[in-house]
Amino acid sequence: MVPYEYLLSESQERMLFVAQQGREQQLIEIFHRWGLHAVVAGVVIADPIVRILYQGTVAAEIPATALSENTPIYKRQVLADLPAYVQAARQWHCDQLPTCGPKGIAMTMDQQLSWSEALLRLLQSPNIASKQWVYRQYDHQVQNNTIVLPGEADATVIRLRPVDEQGASVASLKTAVAATIDCNARYVYLDPYEGAKMTVAEAARNLSCVGAVPIAVTDNLNFGNPEKPVGYWQLAEACRGLAEACRCLDTPVTGGNVSLYNENYDTDGNPQAIYPTPVVGMVGLIPDLEKICRQGWQAPGDLIYLLGVPLTADLPSKAVTLGGSEYLAQIHQQVAGQPPHVDLALEEKVQATCREGIAQGWLHSAHDALRGASLWPWQKLVSVVNSVLKFV
Repeated sequence: MVPYEYLLSESQERMLFVAQQGREQQLIEIFHRWGLHAVVAGVVIADPIVRILYQGTVAAEIPATALSENTPIYKRQVLADLPAYVQAARQWHCDQLPTCGPKGIAMTMDQQLSWSEALLRLLQSPNIASKQWVYRQYDHQVQNNTIVLPGEADATVIRLRPVDEQGASVASLKTAVAATIDCNARYVYLDPYEGAKMTVAEAARNLSCVGAVPIAVTDNLNFGNPEKPVGYWQLAEACRGLAEACRCLDTPVTGGNVSLYNENYDTDGNPQAIYPTPVVGMVGLIPDLEKICRQGWQAPGDLIYLLGVPLTADLPSKAVTLGGSEYLAQIHQQVAGQPPHVDLALEEKVQATCREGIAQGWLHSAHDALRGASLWPWQKLVSVVNSVLKFV
C-alpha cells in the first residue's frame, strides 16, 4: 500500500494486535493456521508520536495525543423540545384504530380483515418471518462447534474447544458462549432513549432465553446526518439509552462502530434519513452446555407460562402499548404512538429467574415476547416443568 492507503485503512477491514516483542511469529502462525493473513506492521516506540515510514523515509508524523486526548470535539446543542415528528406520533391513540369484533377488523365500511388474515399478514413480515433463506446460504456449523443452530433459539450457542500448544483440540469443556444481535428501529425512531434501552434489554433476553449470562456488548450505530438538529437529537438520546441499559444489566460496551449520514432522496429530491438503528451485538456465557434451552413446542400437554407481571395487574400506561408495534405497521400501515418503556430493574430480575429455571432443568424451552403487538417489555414466555413456550 502507498502511505495514503495505509492511513485510510479501517478497523473493520484490518485488525491491529500489539504483541510481545519476540513472539510475533507465533501470532502470525496462529492466523495462518486459520487461513488468515497477518504481518508485522510497526513497532511501539518511546516517543509520544505516530510516525509512518514508507520505503525508509518519513511519510507522516503526528503527536499521539492528536489521536486520543486531543481529538476534535464538536459542540452541538441537543434539542430542548421533542422534534415535530415525535410530537405528532404521540398524538396517536389506540382508540383511533378501526372497530373489531369476533370475525375480524373493520378496515373500511365495505372491507373486513379476518383475524386469520391479520395473523398471516404478520407472519409474512420480514421482521417475523423465517430467516432460513438467509442462514441456509452459509456454513453455520463452525467446525461442528455450533450447538444451537439458526432458527432453533433466540441466540446461537457455540462450544468452546481448548487446544494444546500445537493447535490440536483436547478434551472439550462444558463451557459455551452465546451470541445475538438486535434492534427495533421503529422503537428508536419514535423514542430514541427508550428504544435504545429496549434494544439492549431485548439482546439480553435473547441470551437469557438460552441460559446464557449476558456479559458484554458491541454496538453498530447507524444514523442519519448528525449535523441536523433532529439527527443529532436521535444520536444523543440513543447513546444515553444504550449507556443506561448497559450499566444496569452490567454489560460493558467493549467496541463498536458508527455509520452516519445515511440518507436517501425522496421523489421531490429531499434527503430523508434512515430510521435511527443502534444495533446491539451481545455475548453471553453458558457455564454448562447441558443446561441450555431452545424455542418452539416440545411435547403435547406442555404448559405455557408468562414470566413477569400478570396482564391483569394494575400496569403503568406505558407498559402495554401498540406504539411502534409490528401489528400497527403491517396491518394499519402506521408508525406512531409511544413504544413500551422497559423497567430495567425488573428486567434484570426476570431474566435472572429465566436463567435459573434453565439451570435447574425446569424449562423445556424459552422465548421472549416482543414481536407483533407489544407486550410488557420485560415479560418472557417460558415453559416450566412439563411446559414449553412459543409466542408471536
